[in-house]
Amino acid sequence: MRKTALTAFFLLIACLVAACGAASTPAPALTATAPAETGGPPVLPNLLVESQGDVWLRRVGWTEFLPAGFGIAVQPGDLIRIPEGSVASVFCGDETLWDAGPKTLPDDGLEHTAPCQAGRPPRPWSDVAALRGEQGDQVPYVVRPRNTALMGNQPQLQWHPLPGVDSYTVTLISDDGRDRLPVEVSGDQVEWPADWPPMEARATYVLVVEGAGARSDKGNEQHAGLGFWLLDEADAEVVSTLESQLRARPVSPTAMPLLVAELYRGHDLHAEAAELLEGLATSSGSAPVWLALGQTYLATGLASETTSALDEAMAVARATGQQDVEAAVRVGLALTARLQDDAATADAHLRAARLLYEQIGDRDGLEQVDQLLSQ
Repeated sequence: MRKTALTAFFLLIACLVAACGAASTPAPALTATAPAETGGPPVLPNLLVESQGDVWLRRVGWTEFLPAGFGIAVQPGDLIRIPEGSVASVFCGDETLWDAGPKTLPDDGLEHTAPCQAGRPPRPWSDVAALRGEQGDQVPYVVRPRNTALMGNQPQLQWHPLPGVDSYTVTLISDDGRDRLPVEVSGDQVEWPADWPPMEARATYVLVVEGAGARSDKGNEQHAGLGFWLLDEADAEVVSTLESQLRARPVSPTAMPLLVAELYRGHDLHAEAAELLEGLATSSGSAPVWLALGQTYLATGLASETTSALDEAMAVARATGQQDVEAAVRVGLALTARLQDDAATADAHLRAARLLYEQIGDRDGLEQVDQLLSQ
């Protein structure tokens, strides 16, 4: 009787987490083995992987050049200007061009067209924002893994610690039919318990954490948007192969984590991408990298973590005159505010972003903001 009830419960949870978009089959564009073979889009965006001194960027339609920082995406047709003594290198996302490594542009003060013939467009904000966010500081909400695909089948588990609380009960809900007893742990993270069977393919999992009477899911069994799952075997092989190819290319140790993180983000491996970007954002202090980290947190519904990362991006962008990054940060903060049901703050950020895009002459940015304002 108890086993039947548990089975029915797991089936219900599977239906709930499926609503978060944690499908076992990624979008077709993300499963291509190589652009050269499939004619699909480039695996990565074109990225500025080296930026020393003054580097300037003007996209198609912009009214003027703006400062460009390490990690910014570069599109075909963009113009880049490097004064004497400065350094700028672009890594093209098309896999067929990886062997050449980053392309260093001349520091002659002239305008040079971006050296990549194609480029993976940025993900629309509608694909970045999660459907559900955290529940506040008084809840031990799950930090990772949540709303993410995974490469490894025994991930580390992490949650938001409660003030003065050191003991937590960690439970795993799944639809794979395997029994995993709750465990008592200290601190805010734990390695995958040794007596828990590893995750299995084609199954969805939800972590539930309880401490001092507070639960990560508030005890209401509403788990949509919190599920995590193993990347299917075919896509995992593609990612592993591409990562190996990337790591064999002549790329600096600073730029490599950025490229691998972008590969992971393209396959909804948000947890793995966040781990790479966290260290890189701190070490590089780059506004585009902080922005990428904020977007990665946003995709998993971590409102507080998203705000912290985007605030860092905002501070750097404003100090360095990167108005395009500041505008994108404003959009991210608006979507974060919506996760927290703060419509007034969201509207203020969107209108500030719109003003920036209007000043820059960024029509794509204006279109995205207008769509969000209309929702």
